[in-house]
Order: sequence, then C-alpha cells, then structure tokens
Amino acid sequence: MAPRVLEKKLKRVREMKTDSPEMLESLDALATFYVPSGNTLEARRNLRANLESRGLSLIKEFMNEFAVVQRRLDSVKQNVESIHSVCDNLLEKLDTSTGESKAFLEKANELQHKRNAAAEKAKAMDEFL
Repeated sequence: MAPRVLEKKLKRVREMKTDSPEMLESLDALATFYVPSGNTLEARRNLRANLESRGLSLIKEFMNEFAVVQRRLDSVKQNVESIHSVCDNLLEKLDTSTGESKAFLEKANELQHKRNAAAEKAKAMDEFL
C-alpha cells in the first residue's frame, strides 16, 4: 500500500508544471531563505520559523502603511462632516430667508394693492372735483 501512495505523490510531482511564472517566482522567493547559510539541514529546519517571521514583518509593514491610509481617510471624513455641517447651516439660512422673503413679498403686494386703491380714489376725487 505504501508504494502506491508514493507512486501517486511522484506522479503528482512529475505532472507539476515547474516552468510556470508563478512556480518560478515562488521558488525564487523560497531560495532567498537559504542564501546566507545555504541549503543545510538546519536551514531547512528553520524554514518554517523564517517564513513565519517574514510573514509577521510583512504584516507589520502592511499595518504601518494602512495606518497612513486610515489617517487620510479620517481626515477626509472630518472634511465631509464639516462640509455637511456648513450645508446644514446654509439650508437653515435659506429656509429662514425664504420665509422672510415670502413675508416681504406679501407685504409688498398688500402695499401695492393699497397704492392702487389710493390711486383710484385720487383719480375719482380728481374727476369729481
């Protein structure tokens, strides 16, 4: 039974495309772990720790870069909130001025009617006299 398992694994390895760009890039990245000490037994034993260490350093680097992005997003958020506040104030002032303008126009129309009525009375008085 063991020979069949080994045969299957060997068959899978033989069918693997080792000339693909992804595989070559992966092998090149893996080779960087063996450069200082070479492909020794101790280097192979430490490979997992080295990979975890490199992964941790990449995560820390990502977090540092993301912190910059987060600060910029916070700044944008504050600007948007400020703009929203200004727009709310402007809308409130616009509503107030609309109400005042409406009252002003109503008063102007009332005075225009009174003026027209007074003009008609004056005209009637002139005709009468």
